[in-house]
Amino acid sequence: PAPGPGERSDVHAIPNYGTDFYSFNCRPKLADGRPNPFADAGVRRAFALSVDKQLLADRVIRFGEPVANTLVPPYASPGYPSPKGLGHDPERARRELADAGWSARAEDGVPMRADGTRFPVVDLLYASDSPRYQVLSLALADMWRRELGVQVEPSAKESKSIKQELRSGRFMIARGGWYGDYRDPTTFLNLHRTGDGNNDRGYSSAA
Repeated sequence: PAPGPGERSDVHAIPNYGTDFYSFNCRPKLADGRPNPFADAGVRRAFALSVDKQLLADRVIRFGEPVANTLVPPYASPGYPSPKGLGHDPERARRELADAGWSARAEDGVPMRADGTRFPVVDLLYASDSPRYQVLSLALADMWRRELGVQVEPSAKESKSIKQELRSGRFMIARGGWYGDYRDPTTFLNLHRTGDGNNDRGYSSAA
């Protein structure tokens, strides 16, 4: 159709062989030696389920990207049975967090363990040279505060500094992304292999 007021006919957004995501640090300990709550898959699921990806696409990014609930783009690898992934389900998110041991609430609403340990303030790392990831990170922080009661502090650093932070595990949650090098799901799935040079999350599973 002919472009409407304020629209252009020479710019088109199409799906690419890549996925934007946020990485959870999966190591047992944080870089400063504290226990890492995101080492628990239930906590990671709680945070993932709290995110309204469609709202982010429609109201924050506003560029027409399709929502992805899995790391591997579901349309990009013929013959690969893509799992359903985790959608938006705040009620299940709160159950997952409670099942992981963070059920009680402090006076300010922050989740606590039975022994009174408060859920730590979450450091949310993103690149300072990207307005896109700034607004995304602020929106995510708001969703996690609202749905889970956790305190989130967005932290902006230059892209080259972020790479070092990721490799050394000096983060809790950080902005990530990947574009496939070849037409096979392993170009994405290998990011989580134990010892892989691109496994910034430190995820490891024998299975």
